[in-house]
Amino acid sequence: MTVIITIQDPEKDVVYLGADRMISNTVTKSVSSCPKFFKKQFNTYTAETVLNEDGSEDIVKSDVVEHYLIFAGAGSDSVNSYIQYAFRFPDKIESDTFETYLLLDLLPSIREELDAVGLMKTGDGGCNDTEANFLIIYDGQVYPVFRDLGYSPSSEEYNVIGVGSEIAYGSLYSTKELSPMERIRVAIGACSYHCLFVDDNMDIIQITDDDYLVE
Repeated sequence: MTVIITIQDPEKDVVYLGADRMISNTVTKSVSSCPKFFKKQFNTYTAETVLNEDGSEDIVKSDVVEHYLIFAGAGSDSVNSYIQYAFRFPDKIESDTFETYLLLDLLPSIREELDAVGLMKTGDGGCNDTEANFLIIYDGQVYPVFRDLGYSPSSEEYNVIGVGSEIAYGSLYSTKELSPMERIRVAIGACSYHCLFVDDNMDIIQITDDDYLVE
């Protein structure tokens, strides 16, 4: 279990991201050796139609550019570790919006691969259940993804996932006079005090345009 928080600053085109490090089971807990968020590479490309010698057409990728997105997961450690270390993010057509890429390419690919390796569960009513919630951060925007791999845009400046979300939301609402990093620190601290499954070992970072670039 965990709590993960983002705060967006659209004027500076910056996203602040924080998470605790607790790993908990039914009756035991430990501290993760690494943050609960990570960079993941994907490529954008231009789709070009080429004519073969026999008159048929093929689509080829040109102008391939490497990018990073930042991925954060709360819930199943197995699912989050698989996405971090084993899953390869699909390429994105450069002209598509990121939401189009998310809904047509990325989330279906995650769903298919988790199902293939036995990490996709079946929830109530037969729906998909990853037993995890995610935040995907790219180009100054935050994209919340639910346990069934559904996506819904948020109009709030802050987003929270994890078991301590209710406490964190209350804290974030009441600390608007503080800096974003301090607001996240206070919110995680409140969750660690009131929630059994969050602790005060935490990571807080600032994400800028440079973090999406592959050098």
